[in-house]
Amino acid sequence: MAKKDPNQHFEEVDTSILWEDDWKSKTVFITKYGGALLGHISGAIVCFWVQWISTGIAFIIVGSGLGWMFWVRRSDFRKRTRSDAKLHSFFHELRDEIPAVLAESNPKQRGSHLNHLVERLTQEIAGYYRALKRNDEIDCIIRIANGNGEFITRGRSDGLEKSRKEKSEPIHMNEGLAAALRTKDARGVYIIRSIPEATSRGLWKRTATDDCLDVNALLACPVVAVDHGTRAMIGILCVTAKRDVFDVTDTVPIKAFADCFGMALAAVGEAVCEDVRIKKAKSNA
Repeated sequence: MAKKDPNQHFEEVDTSILWEDDWKSKTVFITKYGGALLGHISGAIVCFWVQWISTGIAFIIVGSGLGWMFWVRRSDFRKRTRSDAKLHSFFHELRDEIPAVLAESNPKQRGSHLNHLVERLTQEIAGYYRALKRNDEIDCIIRIANGNGEFITRGRSDGLEKSRKEKSEPIHMNEGLAAALRTKDARGVYIIRSIPEATSRGLWKRTATDDCLDVNALLACPVVAVDHGTRAMIGILCVTAKRDVFDVTDTVPIKAFADCFGMALAAVGEAVCEDVRIKKAKSNA
Protein backbone atom coordinates (compact mmCIF):
# COMPACT_ATOMS: atom_id res chain seq x y z
CA MET A 1 0.00 0.00 0.00
CA ALA A 2 1.49 3.32 -1.10
CA LYS A 3 2.23 5.78 1.68
CA LYS A 4 0.64 9.19 1.30
CA ASP A 5 2.72 12.35 1.27
CA PRO A 6 2.03 14.06 4.63
CA ASN A 7 2.22 17.48 2.96
CA GLN A 8 0.17 17.87 -0.20
CA HIS A 9 -1.11 20.80 -2.22
CA PHE A 10 -4.05 20.70 -4.61
CA GLU A 11 -5.08 23.61 -6.81
CA GLU A 12 -7.66 21.62 -8.74
CA VAL A 13 -9.16 18.21 -7.99
CA ASP A 14 -10.47 15.89 -10.70
CA THR A 15 -13.55 14.52 -8.93
CA SER A 16 -13.98 11.84 -11.58
CA ILE A 17 -10.84 9.99 -10.39
CA LEU A 18 -10.84 11.04 -6.74
CA TRP A 19 -12.63 7.90 -5.54
CA GLU A 20 -10.41 5.60 -7.57
CA ASP A 21 -7.20 7.17 -6.20
CA ASP A 22 -8.52 7.05 -2.64
CA TRP A 23 -9.68 3.46 -3.09
CA LYS A 24 -6.33 2.33 -4.50
CA SER A 25 -4.38 3.92 -1.65
CA LYS A 26 -6.46 2.34 1.14
CA THR A 27 -7.21 -1.18 -0.05
CA VAL A 28 -5.45 -4.38 -1.06
CA PHE A 29 -6.44 -6.39 -4.10
CA ILE A 30 -8.84 -8.80 -2.39
CA THR A 31 -10.98 -5.90 -1.09
CA LYS A 32 -11.08 -4.00 -4.40
CA TYR A 33 -13.80 -4.56 -6.97
CA GLY A 34 -11.74 -6.97 -9.08
CA GLY A 35 -10.48 -8.97 -6.11
CA ALA A 36 -13.88 -9.10 -4.41
CA LEU A 37 -15.56 -10.27 -7.62
CA LEU A 38 -12.92 -12.92 -8.23
CA GLY A 39 -13.15 -14.19 -4.66
CA HIS A 40 -16.94 -14.18 -4.79
CA ILE A 41 -17.14 -16.17 -8.03
CA SER A 42 -14.39 -18.59 -6.97
CA GLY A 43 -16.06 -19.27 -3.63
CA ALA A 44 -19.45 -19.90 -5.23
CA ILE A 45 -17.95 -22.27 -7.82
CA VAL A 46 -16.12 -24.27 -5.13
CA CYS A 47 -19.28 -24.55 -3.02
CA PHE A 48 -21.34 -25.84 -5.95
CA TRP A 49 -18.47 -28.16 -7.04
CA VAL A 50 -18.44 -29.93 -3.69
CA GLN A 51 -22.25 -29.82 -3.62
CA TRP A 52 -22.58 -27.36 -0.75
CA ILE A 53 -25.65 -25.95 -2.48
CA SER A 54 -27.03 -23.95 0.44
CA THR A 55 -23.58 -22.49 1.18
CA GLY A 56 -23.13 -21.57 -2.46
CA ILE A 57 -26.50 -19.82 -2.55
CA ALA A 58 -25.63 -17.96 0.66
CA PHE A 59 -22.28 -17.02 -0.88
CA ILE A 60 -24.06 -15.49 -3.88
CA ILE A 61 -26.62 -13.61 -1.78
CA VAL A 62 -24.11 -12.20 0.70
CA GLY A 63 -21.62 -11.34 -2.04
CA SER A 64 -24.30 -9.57 -4.08
CA GLY A 65 -25.36 -7.60 -1.02
CA LEU A 66 -21.81 -6.50 -0.28
CA GLY A 67 -21.30 -5.57 -3.92
CA TRP A 68 -24.42 -3.42 -3.83
CA MET A 69 -23.20 -1.72 -0.63
CA PHE A 70 -19.83 -0.95 -2.25
CA TRP A 71 -21.60 0.51 -5.30
CA VAL A 72 -23.88 2.72 -3.16
CA ARG A 73 -20.93 4.01 -1.13
CA ARG A 74 -18.96 4.79 -4.26
CA SER A 75 -21.94 6.59 -5.84
CA ASP A 76 -22.55 8.67 -2.71
CA PHE A 77 -18.87 9.60 -2.52
CA ARG A 78 -18.76 10.77 -6.13
CA LYS A 79 -22.04 12.65 -5.75
CA ARG A 80 -20.74 14.51 -2.71
CA THR A 81 -17.40 15.42 -4.25
CA ARG A 82 -19.00 16.66 -7.46
CA SER A 83 -21.59 18.78 -5.64
CA ASP A 84 -18.85 20.16 -3.36
CA ALA A 85 -16.86 21.16 -6.46
CA LYS A 86 -19.88 23.06 -7.81
CA LEU A 87 -20.40 24.69 -4.42
CA HIS A 88 -16.82 25.97 -4.47
CA SER A 89 -17.27 27.19 -8.04
CA PHE A 90 -20.30 29.27 -7.01
CA PHE A 91 -18.45 31.03 -4.18
CA HIS A 92 -15.31 31.41 -6.30
CA GLU A 93 -17.33 33.20 -8.99
CA LEU A 94 -19.04 35.40 -6.41
CA ARG A 95 -15.76 36.36 -4.74
CA ASP A 96 -14.04 37.29 -7.99
CA GLU A 97 -16.85 39.07 -9.78
CA ILE A 98 -18.67 41.18 -7.16
CA PRO A 99 -15.66 43.52 -6.66
CA ALA A 100 -15.45 43.87 -10.45
CA VAL A 101 -19.14 44.80 -10.61
CA LEU A 102 -18.71 47.35 -7.82
CA ALA A 103 -15.67 48.83 -9.55
CA GLU A 104 -17.67 49.67 -12.69
CA SER A 105 -18.15 53.45 -12.80
CA ASN A 106 -20.62 53.36 -15.71
CA PRO A 107 -24.10 52.38 -14.42
CA LYS A 108 -25.02 50.72 -17.73
CA GLN A 109 -21.85 48.62 -17.77
CA ARG A 110 -22.33 47.74 -14.11
CA GLY A 111 -25.85 46.50 -14.83
CA SER A 112 -24.65 44.46 -17.80
CA HIS A 113 -21.80 42.95 -15.76
CA LEU A 114 -24.21 42.08 -12.95
CA ASN A 115 -26.64 40.40 -15.37
CA HIS A 116 -23.84 38.24 -16.78
CA LEU A 117 -22.76 37.31 -13.26
CA VAL A 118 -26.29 36.33 -12.25
CA GLU A 119 -26.54 34.12 -15.34
CA ARG A 120 -23.30 32.33 -14.44
CA LEU A 121 -24.32 31.89 -10.81
CA THR A 122 -27.65 30.31 -11.77
CA GLN A 123 -25.64 27.88 -13.89
CA GLU A 124 -23.44 26.98 -10.91
CA ILE A 125 -26.49 26.39 -8.69
CA ALA A 126 -28.05 24.17 -11.36
CA GLY A 127 -24.77 22.24 -11.58
CA TYR A 128 -24.72 21.79 -7.81
CA TYR A 129 -28.21 20.31 -7.70
CA ARG A 130 -27.60 18.18 -10.80
CA ALA A 131 -24.63 16.61 -9.03
CA LEU A 132 -26.46 16.34 -5.71
CA LYS A 133 -29.54 14.66 -7.18
CA ARG A 134 -27.71 12.90 -10.05
CA ASN A 135 -30.26 14.41 -12.42
CA ASP A 136 -29.33 16.47 -15.49
CA GLU A 137 -32.89 17.78 -15.89
CA ILE A 138 -32.52 20.22 -12.98
CA ASP A 139 -32.19 23.96 -13.66
CA CYS A 140 -32.17 27.29 -11.86
CA ILE A 141 -34.02 30.60 -12.29
CA ILE A 142 -33.72 33.83 -10.35
CA ARG A 143 -36.15 36.76 -10.35
CA ILE A 144 -35.01 40.14 -9.01
CA ALA A 145 -37.30 42.96 -7.91
CA ASN A 146 -37.47 46.19 -9.90
CA GLY A 147 -38.65 49.58 -8.68
CA ASN A 148 -42.30 48.87 -9.53
CA GLY A 149 -42.92 46.03 -7.09
CA GLU A 150 -42.39 43.39 -9.76
CA PHE A 151 -40.04 40.42 -9.90
CA ILE A 152 -38.29 40.06 -13.26
CA THR A 153 -36.33 36.99 -14.43
CA ARG A 154 -32.65 37.94 -14.57
CA GLY A 155 -30.94 34.57 -14.81
CA ARG A 156 -31.64 31.10 -16.22
CA SER A 157 -29.44 28.02 -16.48
CA ASP A 158 -28.77 26.37 -19.82
CA GLY A 159 -31.18 23.43 -19.61
CA LEU A 160 -34.33 25.53 -19.84
CA GLU A 161 -36.20 26.12 -23.09
CA LYS A 162 -34.86 29.09 -25.07
CA SER A 163 -38.39 30.39 -25.67
CA ARG A 164 -38.65 31.34 -22.00
CA LYS A 165 -36.70 34.53 -22.67
CA GLU A 166 -39.41 35.85 -25.01
CA LYS A 167 -42.34 34.47 -23.01
CA SER A 168 -41.21 35.61 -19.55
CA GLU A 169 -43.58 37.92 -17.67
CA PRO A 170 -43.10 39.93 -14.46
CA ILE A 171 -44.72 38.72 -11.25
CA HIS A 172 -46.08 41.43 -8.98
CA MET A 173 -45.20 41.31 -5.31
CA ASN A 174 -48.86 40.64 -4.47
CA GLU A 175 -49.24 37.73 -6.91
CA GLY A 176 -48.30 34.06 -7.02
CA LEU A 177 -45.06 32.88 -5.45
CA ALA A 178 -43.99 36.41 -4.53
CA ALA A 179 -47.12 36.93 -2.44
CA ALA A 180 -46.93 33.41 -0.96
CA LEU A 181 -43.32 33.94 0.20
CA ARG A 182 -44.12 37.38 1.59
CA THR A 183 -46.96 35.93 3.70
CA LYS A 184 -44.31 33.69 5.30
CA ASP A 185 -42.27 36.81 6.17
CA ALA A 186 -39.87 35.93 3.32
CA ARG A 187 -38.54 32.95 5.27
CA GLY A 188 -38.23 29.29 4.38
CA VAL A 189 -38.64 27.40 1.11
CA TYR A 190 -41.66 26.20 -0.81
CA ILE A 191 -41.47 22.78 -2.46
CA ILE A 192 -43.86 22.90 -5.41
CA ARG A 193 -44.50 19.33 -6.53
CA SER A 194 -47.30 20.16 -8.97
CA ILE A 195 -47.74 23.53 -10.69
CA PRO A 196 -51.46 22.95 -11.45
CA GLU A 197 -52.02 22.13 -7.76
CA ALA A 198 -50.05 25.22 -6.71
CA THR A 199 -52.15 27.32 -9.09
CA SER A 200 -55.40 26.03 -7.61
CA ARG A 201 -54.14 26.91 -4.12
CA GLY A 202 -53.16 30.43 -5.15
CA LEU A 203 -49.41 29.84 -4.75
CA TRP A 204 -48.71 30.17 -8.46
CA LYS A 205 -49.64 32.79 -11.05
CA ARG A 206 -50.00 31.33 -14.52
CA THR A 207 -47.88 32.98 -17.21
CA ALA A 208 -46.96 32.22 -20.82
CA THR A 209 -43.92 30.19 -19.71
CA ASP A 210 -46.22 27.60 -18.13
CA ASP A 211 -46.67 26.19 -21.64
CA CYS A 212 -43.02 25.08 -21.57
CA LEU A 213 -42.47 21.44 -20.62
CA ASP A 214 -39.14 21.88 -18.83
CA VAL A 215 -40.50 22.72 -15.36
CA ASN A 216 -43.00 20.60 -13.44
CA ALA A 217 -41.61 20.81 -9.89
CA LEU A 218 -39.43 23.33 -8.08
CA LEU A 219 -37.94 24.74 -4.91
CA ALA A 220 -38.71 28.44 -4.35
CA CYS A 221 -36.74 30.52 -1.86
CA PRO A 222 -36.86 34.27 -1.09
CA VAL A 223 -33.73 36.35 -1.65
CA VAL A 224 -33.57 38.80 1.24
CA ALA A 225 -31.40 41.87 1.81
CA VAL A 226 -30.91 43.35 5.29
CA ASP A 227 -30.17 47.05 5.80
CA HIS A 228 -29.68 48.25 9.40
CA GLY A 229 -31.87 45.47 10.71
CA THR A 230 -34.64 45.95 8.12
CA ARG A 231 -35.37 42.93 5.92
CA ALA A 232 -36.63 43.24 2.35
CA MET A 233 -37.37 40.50 -0.18
CA ILE A 234 -35.49 41.54 -3.33
CA GLY A 235 -35.64 38.32 -5.31
CA ILE A 236 -36.91 34.79 -5.73
CA LEU A 237 -34.50 31.90 -6.35
CA CYS A 238 -35.95 28.74 -7.89
CA VAL A 239 -34.40 25.34 -8.57
CA THR A 240 -36.57 23.48 -11.08
CA ALA A 241 -36.99 19.95 -12.39
CA LYS A 242 -39.01 18.14 -15.03
CA ARG A 243 -40.38 15.77 -12.40
CA ASP A 244 -40.86 15.70 -8.64
CA VAL A 245 -37.36 14.92 -7.34
CA PHE A 246 -37.03 17.23 -4.35
CA ASP A 247 -37.26 16.43 -0.66
CA VAL A 248 -36.98 18.48 2.52
CA THR A 249 -33.18 18.13 2.78
CA ASP A 250 -32.84 19.92 -0.57
CA THR A 251 -34.25 23.09 0.98
CA VAL A 252 -31.10 23.73 3.04
CA PRO A 253 -28.57 24.46 0.24
CA ILE A 254 -30.92 26.77 -1.67
CA LYS A 255 -31.29 28.96 1.43
CA ALA A 256 -27.51 29.35 1.57
CA PHE A 257 -27.38 30.30 -2.12
CA ALA A 258 -30.22 32.78 -1.64
CA ASP A 259 -28.43 34.40 1.33
CA CYS A 260 -25.32 34.89 -0.81
CA PHE A 261 -27.39 36.44 -3.57
CA GLY A 262 -28.98 38.73 -1.00
CA MET A 263 -25.60 39.97 0.26
CA ALA A 264 -24.24 40.48 -3.25
CA LEU A 265 -27.29 42.32 -4.57
CA ALA A 266 -27.46 44.47 -1.45
CA ALA A 267 -23.79 45.44 -1.91
CA VAL A 268 -24.42 46.42 -5.54
CA GLY A 269 -27.57 48.32 -4.56
CA GLU A 270 -25.67 50.24 -1.89
CA ALA A 271 -23.02 51.17 -4.46
CA VAL A 272 -25.73 52.45 -6.82
CA CYS A 273 -27.28 54.55 -4.02
CA GLU A 274 -23.85 55.98 -3.18
CA ASP A 275 -23.36 56.99 -6.82
CA VAL A 276 -26.72 58.78 -6.75
CA ARG A 277 -25.80 60.61 -3.51
CA ILE A 278 -22.45 61.71 -4.98
CA LYS A 279 -24.09 62.99 -8.17
CA LYS A 280 -26.68 64.94 -6.19
CA ALA A 281 -23.98 66.46 -3.98
CA LYS A 282 -21.99 67.54 -7.06
CA SER A 283 -25.06 69.05 -8.74
CA ASN A 284 -25.90 71.04 -5.60
CA ALA A 285 -22.33 72.30 -5.10
